[in-house]
Amino acid sequence: METKTYLGRVLIAIDQLGNAIAGGNPDATISARLGWLYMNRTTWWTTLLMHIVDATFYSLDGAEHCLQAYDKTLDEPMRRGSDIALAILGLIIIPSCAILFIPILVYAVMTK
Repeated sequence: METKTYLGRVLIAIDQLGNAIAGGNPDATISARLGWLYMNRTTWWTTLLMHIVDATFYSLDGAEHCLQAYDKTLDEPMRRGSDIALAILGLIIIPSCAILFIPILVYAVMTK
């Protein structure tokens, strides 16, 4: 994924770090991993996490944020990770999305 702003690049790096901590490819974002999981290894847990992320970023990207992120990184190798890694992924996603939802919504309204 490519972004032009410094802040955007830092946020993507943090996202990639979270994905690596949760057993994913350190060059892919959490959103791209969830999109891949949805397309290849769907479970109720990963689908729930994908819907949480999609809802958080809906005001910026519209529907299917995770699938859009996955489409942008088709050349990146993806991995599911263990069940423990997927639990860690949830521990990263749920509080992060709860914190980010309002700032993202305000930003989207202000820039449109």
